[in-house]
Amino acid sequence: MDLPAFVCAFFAAKNVHLLTAFLCWRSVEVVGVWRECAARGVRMRAAGCCWPLPLPAVGARREGVLLDVHCPHAKVLLDKASVAHAFNHRYSWLLLDTAAAEANGSVDYKVESRSQAMLRFAAVLPDADVVWATPAAAMDVYRVAVGWPLVNTALPSPSAAMWAAWSALPAAAARRRDLAGVRLSAATVVSRPQQFSGWADVSSRAVDTFPKLTYPLMMLLAEDLNFRYDLRQVDAYGEELNGTFGGLAGLLQRGIDIGVASMFMRADRWRALHYAAETIELKGAFIFRQPAQSAVANVFALPFSRGVWAAAGCAACAAGALLAALAALARIAGAPEPALVHITLPDCFTFVMGAICQQGAH
Repeated sequence: MDLPAFVCAFFAAKNVHLLTAFLCWRSVEVVGVWRECAARGVRMRAAGCCWPLPLPAVGARREGVLLDVHCPHAKVLLDKASVAHAFNHRYSWLLLDTAAAEANGSVDYKVESRSQAMLRFAAVLPDADVVWATPAAAMDVYRVAVGWPLVNTALPSPSAAMWAAWSALPAAAARRRDLAGVRLSAATVVSRPQQFSGWADVSSRAVDTFPKLTYPLMMLLAEDLNFRYDLRQVDAYGEELNGTFGGLAGLLQRGIDIGVASMFMRADRWRALHYAAETIELKGAFIFRQPAQSAVANVFALPFSRGVWAAAGCAACAAGALLAALAALARIAGAPEPALVHITLPDCFTFVMGAICQQGAH
């Protein structure tokens, strides 16, 4: 097997343009791989055993990782990658078993035993893309859940000539359609349990709208991929307090597998959880009773007369002035509520506009 050609063809077939190589080879061999990858448009950086693992689990681009499992630091690197959650869809891993003897294109028992030993405690879960390659064969490696045995699947022959076959392979996660009935810890949100009457009840759509929308989708997903939920219920989506979230976001931050509810994407929550897919597209909509006048410049002012608009403006100003006066009196009287002390005039304007423009549920 032409090792440099196969390594670079493997990552080029996966559209990976940045490769981190952890190798203990001679310098001339590493340079040979670097040149071959450069010719295929893959940038390679070589790392030694003393270089910290630069593999953050979250990033904007996919990357590749090359590791010779017979290097002295290989087991340590795999353990660090498992702790850092680097076995995920962001990274394509190629683990080279260069000492395995060439056979008849199959993976023998010794090779499988070696992979089991090296990845015994690694969190190589279904979203991981890890390939164990010998000079004779290659296999896809993952486990359904932590503590479960590894699942090995034969892949095309490890040679540069099989570039088309490697390119045609579906993504690693797409090849794994059976999770063997594993139970995933999950949680959902029921913010008003006293009014909640079931997931299929659409008579009161304003009660927990997003969880009701997401629940049947997640049940279909579990049926399609053959897994089950250990589902618990919380009453809030979660707000951050001193670096720790409550509610559903807090459970995800502390390690449950999945949230069975749609949540708004917010910058503070990005640090604690991963968003999977968009379930609701939020758009603004305007309805005009007289479409012929939709091109008029003052179309938004037409529904009411000037007197009505003036009365609404006066009411808003009066409400804002009253709120500002009450906040000032609270500061003078030394109110025990600290939030009242910090209310400013812009805050009063925001509160008044929100109260006037809010949309009720009934």
